[in-house]
Amino acid sequence: MLCSVSSCVRVGGWAALLIVCLPSHAGSLRFFGNGVGDIDRVKIRIDDPTNALPGPPADVGVGDFTIELWLRSEEDANPAGAVACGANYNWIYGNIVLDRDRFNQARAFGISLADGRVVFGTRTSADRTICGETDIRDGEWHHVAVQRRRSDGRLWLYVDGRLEATGDSPDDEDISYPDDGVPGPHCDGAPCTASDPFIVLGAEKHDAGPSFPSFDGWLDELRISSTLRYSGDFTPPSAPFVPDADTAALYHFDEPDGATVHDSAPGGSSPGEIRFGGTPAGPLRVDDSPFEASPSSGSVEFQAAGRTVAEGDGVVAVAVVRVGGGAGAASVTYETRDGTATAGADYETAAGTLLWDAGETSARTIEIEIHDDSLEEPDETFDVVLTGVTGASLGTRLSLTVVVEDDDSASGGDPGDDDDDGEPGDPPGSPAPGGPPAAQSGGGGGGPIGMLGVLGLGALLLARRLTVRRAAPRFARVARADAPLWQG
Repeated sequence: MLCSVSSCVRVGGWAALLIVCLPSHAGSLRFFGNGVGDIDRVKIRIDDPTNALPGPPADVGVGDFTIELWLRSEEDANPAGAVACGANYNWIYGNIVLDRDRFNQARAFGISLADGRVVFGTRTSADRTICGETDIRDGEWHHVAVQRRRSDGRLWLYVDGRLEATGDSPDDEDISYPDDGVPGPHCDGAPCTASDPFIVLGAEKHDAGPSFPSFDGWLDELRISSTLRYSGDFTPPSAPFVPDADTAALYHFDEPDGATVHDSAPGGSSPGEIRFGGTPAGPLRVDDSPFEASPSSGSVEFQAAGRTVAEGDGVVAVAVVRVGGGAGAASVTYETRDGTATAGADYETAAGTLLWDAGETSARTIEIEIHDDSLEEPDETFDVVLTGVTGASLGTRLSLTVVVEDDDSASGGDPGDDDDDGEPGDPPGSPAPGGPPAAQSGGGGGGPIGMLGVLGLGALLLARRLTVRRAAPRFARVARADAPLWQG
């Protein structure tokens, strides 16, 4: 989940920062209708019966409210039959999707599927149930929205943006959960404190028996609002909701794992808990969503973590790839950085920008000049680094190491031989392999003339070892002068 702080807002009596959170991946909850024994459901606490403090923002009903969500059901699922709608509380006999009931007490409501149609019911000083028209058991996602206006008790029910039912309930009555509410002793003779002060998704909250069946299907993107969102037919949302000041609670159900359902509304004050269980164990987190995945701009990274090049190759090419999508244009900047190799002497500094047009994902190539020299030296390295990206994200391989292999090893018999071993190519007077230096004298190896010959040869060889190596003039280096003149 990616979140950012937007502003400070007030929802009812709750002041909070507006934290805008967008889901990091598309997912939903898959219920299996196993909802007995407090399993296969989500529980969202809306009151603490041990005190009279106000509940969290998800406890709507003190004023106007809208509840909307996405549902998907297979054709052979949710077999609860049709119910009579009107001045009754018959919604409770459908396959229950959202239960905000209070056991045998008023100030309650809920949503279910009866004969595959969406049903919405309320209980204040009188009961009212309204029923939709569309059988949504077709394996497709459907957007469902219900609303209640407190002033006149007006109810609305929308399916896929179309108004399918309205009704009237008693005027100006609070339907929120009472802050000082005491659950009745209807749960095995004890107060229903483990079920009453909750919104429950996917099951009948009290596990009261088979007459109140659970939901079998997928549920996603539940938004609870402290306002009337719709005044007529509308186009269903095509993307996850972004919270605003009227968002009391918002659940994307996109957490990758765990039993917590995060509330993405301002303050995040109404988290839920998943109660897994049954066969199969529901609800499952599944990669299914009513929203088409947004085209991805992808990420940019090096194709490999390293390259090896010989000095004599003159250039090394490294590839940068765009993976995971090509929506929109993208660019990335790069630069070289010294390792044991030195810019200018061993390789030529490189820096620049690589560009991709919208839809392009083919690799881009960076070419870097390698300087050759005649020195025997260890292999050297430098790095190429991606430093910034626009229009995409940075991937995982952001640095590539280039290894420059030395190709100036000694070899006998060539014109540049400088190992002084008496082979062709060595200067006159060099010793034969394995032998002492040759003395230049008129009659013997130990006289003054011979000694002068040795000194002359030494000076000549020393001068050769102080020769400046072949490289760019401003980066020239001096060869080592401490190597032995010969091997004896």
